[in-house]
Amino acid sequence: MEITKTSMDNSVILKVSGKIGNSTSGKFLEEILAAVPQKKKTVLDFSLLEYINSTGLRALLQGLQLAEETGAELIVKDARAEINELFRITGFDELLKIVYA
Repeated sequence: MEITKTSMDNSVILKVSGKIGNSTSGKFLEEILAAVPQKKKTVLDFSLLEYINSTGLRALLQGLQLAEETGAELIVKDARAEINELFRITGFDELLKIVYA
């Protein structure tokens, strides 16, 4: 997994590529927890994300909870069909704000 961070005025974009699994979900969570309090909007660009497992989903949920606590917004952008299907099956599609370019 690789994460590229880009900051703008009121937002930060974390472009995630590769796979979020047991060995990488900790780093993924660290990046989210560091980014969310800095800006009003954190965008997770999943256009290059190939896979996310339950530990990655848990990290995503923790990031969402922090965003809600701090009044920030967490947005998932351009996830692939397989990732969107996982979000639908797990109910994350109802928790997350998901957008497409």
